Amino acid sequence: MGYTYTLEFEPHDDSLTVKDTASHREADFVWGHARKLMYLIANENNISRENLIHNEVMRGTGFEDGKFRVDEFYKTNPAKKDFADFLKKEFGIGGHSGEGSVRFADHDSKGIEITTTSGKETYTWAEVAKVISDLIDNDKYITQNDINRRIYYAKVVIDNANENTDFTRLIHAHEILQKYGIEKPESDNEYKIYQLKKGPENHAIRFEGFTNAERYGEPAKPENYDLVYTGSLDDFEDSNKLEAIYTKFNLDRPEDFKGHSLSVSDIIVMNNEAHYVDSYGFVDVSDRFLGKEKEKINVNDYENIRLVRRTEWNDKDLNDDEKPAFEEITESYTPDEDGSFTKYAYNKTNSIHVDVWEGENSVSDEDMLANIAKQLYPGADIQVKGFEKTTFENNSFDVVVGNVPFGNYRVTDKDYNKNNFLIHDYFIAKSLDKVHPRRSSCCCDLKGNYGQGK
Repeated sequence: MGYTYTLEFEPHDDSLTVKDTASHREADFVWGHARKLMYLIANENNISRENLIHNEVMRGTGFEDGKFRVDEFYKTNPAKKDFADFLKKEFGIGGHSGEGSVRFADHDSKGIEITTTSGKETYTWAEVAKVISDLIDNDKYITQNDINRRIYYAKVVIDNANENTDFTRLIHAHEILQKYGIEKPESDNEYKIYQLKKGPENHAIRFEGFTNAERYGEPAKPENYDLVYTGSLDDFEDSNKLEAIYTKFNLDRPEDFKGHSLSVSDIIVMNNEAHYVDSYGFVDVSDRFLGKEKEKINVNDYENIRLVRRTEWNDKDLNDDEKPAFEEITESYTPDEDGSFTKYAYNKTNSIHVDVWEGENSVSDEDMLANIAKQLYPGADIQVKGFEKTTFENNSFDVVVGNVPFGNYRVTDKDYNKNNFLIHDYFIAKSLDKVHPRRSSCCCDLKGNYGQGK
């Protein structure tokens, strides 16, 4: 014969009193235990298999922004297996304790296992993928509560940012607020100028070119910089906005600009790219300064072009990391007549400035300088090519001025191959041959270079 009873509940601030009206017995439960009791009374231990996995996936993956990554990946229309594999990696190996009738939920490479008060239920990643895909298709996976929580934590990251904050995470937080209209995205026609903060910690890299700054410290580290100016790109009609900005902030600075003249180690941000003012030109530091993922191999990148040069001139074997880079670079431009790529690599790598003047002849490996020279001397023979490809006669120049390159490699030039010159010696030897007897050749040199190419 069963026992019939009636329960009365009396809530308090920190507990719940339960009283059996038949026996007048009562007990107090703290709210955590009271909630479990209510689940049991409501027969929650009989929750269905479908509801168990539904409730589990709606919790998220256990990682920040996990549901949003899942949602974004699914909307790329992956194959079913690819989506299941993505979920397996996103959830990883782990788990958590449950509530009510759910004691534990665990996930590993096989799937998700949910332990309840009445047993266990297991789900393969394919089954999990099906549940989540149905939720996304019906616009029920990402809830407003998920969005509110995402916005809240993005604001927490921004409000508590300091010199130790991961810059990539900070950028992501701003992107979240912009996505939901909390912040206004940066205007496409806006530019910003950053300069190193004053203080001894930046002394070693202040006004240093990028290469030297890497040697002495960490260039383009965002926490080392202050934003000193924001302006509109509409103020510049020039096609080369970077050069126009550099010129303006040296020759005609705005009255409201409080920084120093734009100089080496400063950074210009525009069009969602960051540019380090180098000793000559600019260096793209978007990956360091803005947290952007570095782009795939750039065929104009110094290091990769140097890789081609080293390989072809020194007959160097490639390692596993260099092989794909070499293949991609060499597919991107036309080889020389002999099938090699030395001309392109040599020209782009060394940025050679060789200016040889006489009334009739001039050599420059810089397009800009060559164009200027052509305007100044329309009758001159100006050849824009590698020094080894020029066709000037010997003894035809009055003066040669140059900052010769140096390195442990050689230039292919049929007139000088027999000498086995390294590039430094080759430049000096060929320059001397081009000048008239008793004329001048002036070259910047480092002690101990000449004669090393024997």
